[in-house]
Amino acid sequence: MIKAVAVDVDGTFLSDKGFPIKGQNRSYDRQRFQHIYYKMRQMGAHFIIASGDQYEYLRTLIPDEADDAAFVADNGGLVVDQNQEVACAEFTPGIPEQVGRLVESLPGVCYTYCGENGWFIPEDQPAEFKENMKNYSVRRQLIRSVDEIKGRIFKLALVVPSEKTFEYQQIIQQRFGNDVYPTVSGNGAIDLIVPGIDKAAGLKKLLMRWHLKPEELMVFGDGENDITMMHLASQAYAMANAPENVKQEADHIAPSNNEQGVLQVMAREFGVN
Repeated sequence: MIKAVAVDVDGTFLSDKGFPIKGQNRSYDRQRFQHIYYKMRQMGAHFIIASGDQYEYLRTLIPDEADDAAFVADNGGLVVDQNQEVACAEFTPGIPEQVGRLVESLPGVCYTYCGENGWFIPEDQPAEFKENMKNYSVRRQLIRSVDEIKGRIFKLALVVPSEKTFEYQQIIQQRFGNDVYPTVSGNGAIDLIVPGIDKAAGLKKLLMRWHLKPEELMVFGDGENDITMMHLASQAYAMANAPENVKQEADHIAPSNNEQGVLQVMAREFGVN
């Protein structure tokens, strides 16, 4: 029996069209989700949002359920269950600064530092990039130097030219392979995370907390950064809109995000009409 469901956000849980909230054209059928969520909790099952986005932003997607749900945010950098921090990663001191210098030397790259106290965007980043970060973060701050950042840093979020994704991923891996792990989520997005910290690692911590096994976990995703959690779960769904290499790693294919595929499968699993 499934006792926990983890969902990615963009391209998975959220549609690209319809059900607009907060002026964005990225949302979901909220009423149907609430019916499913209520049934899940009656059955003792947990709901997890597992995303590269910021924890505070992810809470806004399920405002009525956020205090009761679990989150694997920033690709595993921060894990929270019912408002309690379960785990928080941290780079080795000095690594964020060194990585930042390398990233700045790569043409066409925009980036932000991500940590327990928010997302920190270098003020010299393009205006369009800084504006776009509002779609994925609630707490953010412009900085002149990484020295201004207070608290643990557990990720650098990059946006690179799509055709340079693999090349830049390799450059970073070769230079910082022992200290940084690049994970790709599509459309030129690369997250640089602490090695050993990813969505699967975050989910393992939650399963341990709840005394559950991977056989009781169902996951949904559409990007390469979802593959580790697909390998962990007993029931792994790739969305119909996912790239072929991601679909090959899944056990099943769910209808696309624009067809509310996650909710279709969840409704069937938990017996909701």
